[in-house]
Amino acid sequence: MITVPKTVKWADYLAELKTAFESRQSVFFRIPHKVEVVYQETKCWVVHDGAVRGFMYTLTCTDNPVGFTCFYSGKKWPPGNYIERIPQIALLDEPIPMRGFRGIRKFNYP
Repeated sequence: MITVPKTVKWADYLAELKTAFESRQSVFFRIPHKVEVVYQETKCWVVHDGAVRGFMYTLTCTDNPVGFTCFYSGKKWPPGNYIERIPQIALLDEPIPMRGFRGIRKFNYP
């Protein structure tokens, strides 16, 4: 489970995912340390503005030694550990209340 910061508007986040999907790009989320238990097609739940909104499938967790520039925003990201995800989100019909946090957490949902 990851949190998209409140400073990012939900509509903008969904637009970024759509653009990434249409241009066959992966999306990345920086985490404080490499997580060995992230496997291909693991559900990565997404929290935004106080609620779990849906999930995306992961591809891998990698150590990027040089960083990268986001294709969508142009923001430069530093070297570090990143979860690579498929840019399609399965939205929940009813968001689940959940406080935001930093980093990554486990979350079990049926």
